Amino acid sequence: MRVTRVLFVCLGNICRSPSAQAVVQQQIDARGLGNRIRLDSAGTGSWHVGELPHRQACAEGERRGYAVDHVVRQVTAADFGTFDLVIGMDQSNRKDLRSLARTAADPAHAQRKISLLRTWDPFAGPDIALDDPYGKPDAAFSAMFDIIERCAAPLLDSIITR
Repeated sequence: MRVTRVLFVCLGNICRSPSAQAVVQQQIDARGLGNRIRLDSAGTGSWHVGELPHRQACAEGERRGYAVDHVVRQVTAADFGTFDLVIGMDQSNRKDLRSLARTAADPAHAQRKISLLRTWDPFAGPDIALDDPYGKPDAAFSAMFDIIERCAAPLLDSIITR
């Protein structure tokens, strides 16, 4: 059985991408898809490498029953060879990923792996950003999780029907 590898990417890998990883992982576990889908997350920037996710992301995740406990890392060109889908959270992330993909072993193939999370949001279009809650009140983190939760099942459905 083929394993699909998915990488979620945001700016610092402390809010959106580790939260998306936690939400989707819980749905993978609930559906018994752990043998078919593997997840990771990373940031385009290096500021927080080695740290844990933002306290507000962890707190909102915990309130909803998710373990947001990823150790921050930075995305690399080699990730395009490892992952089947590289999912950015906003247009800035996508731009940075496209630039990085040009340095991958197979740049054309790497470019085709890049998308935005809200591609799978039934209430948004494929170019809609998941806003960064960093530096904002708790309500911004709650709104972020609401959006991620809406995207998780359609994303998984698209992976298992590939």
